[in-house]
Amino acid sequence: MIRDKLIQATPHICKLTTGYKFANLLRGTVHRQQKMLSPFITQEMKVMDIGCGDGYFTLPVARLLTGEGCVYAVDVQQEMLDVITAKAIRKKLTKKIKTKLIDDVVFEMPEQLDFILAFFMLHEVPDIPVFLKTLHKLMAPEGRLFIAEPNHHVMAEFFNKEIEAAQLAGWKLEKQISIFMGKAALFKR
Repeated sequence: MIRDKLIQATPHICKLTTGYKFANLLRGTVHRQQKMLSPFITQEMKVMDIGCGDGYFTLPVARLLTGEGCVYAVDVQQEMLDVITAKAIRKKLTKKIKTKLIDDVVFEMPEQLDFILAFFMLHEVPDIPVFLKTLHKLMAPEGRLFIAEPNHHVMAEFFNKEIEAAQLAGWKLEKQISIFMGKAALFKR
């Protein structure tokens, strides 16, 4: 199966057990999801949390959305999506959260997106340039992409190469953003 090969090709992909260790109370004090993302997300947006893990950002983003707004939780691991579904049921957010299992860096979505969040995951992708082109194709004309990478996995030189790859894929860099224990960049389509 392609998904298994994708996971095997990137041995540092964050597994469910690792995600739980990372998504602890301390992280909630430094990566305040709604505060970090609310300047970029409006209530009616179609948002994708790519590499969503166990939903650390998915659920807070869903709370920002109203009306027709929704967040797509997208991951290569069904276990992660199962955790998000259970959390969405408990928090009564099932109308705002849709899950999607992908098995390749090229995939489709049911509608154009207004905002894509790729938080601490891009370094796990086996073909970053193709992946960034895929995201560009999924985006609405005025859409934005927020990429964040952890300092402990991604050195500045590699992050700069990710930024260059995004620009080659058609993304326009708006600004780089300093975040705790990481680095981030905001792009516009």
